[in-house]
Amino acid sequence: MAYNLEFIVDQVKVHPEIHKFVNGIALIRARWKVTNTDYPDGFAYHLLQKSFSHDSYTLETFVPAEDVTDAMMEEWVTEGMADATKQNIKMASLQQIIFSHEEAQLTTYFENTGD
Repeated sequence: MAYNLEFIVDQVKVHPEIHKFVNGIALIRARWKVTNTDYPDGFAYHLLQKSFSHDSYTLETFVPAEDVTDAMMEEWVTEGMADATKQNIKMASLQQIIFSHEEAQLTTYFENTGD
């Protein structure tokens, strides 16, 4: 039984101009899609978010939004997160993973489409 975390970026908000820097990242909203090899059709999401203070924009640290990679964003939003916390996130996701795996095995008989 192995867990996997897939990092998905949902939203990046920037300051068009801050302290003479262009497109300084102000907020990252992302999530981990947590999966488990024992339940291959199941998943759960864990939300991640990071906001940056106005003091964080310096010549040494500034990276324009267009140069930021997903790996960099994942590092930023999980900065300071202990390995035990990551493990707890995985374990807490198991019930949702099992439920969604079992649901994926079903066929939809009826669904109200709102029309």
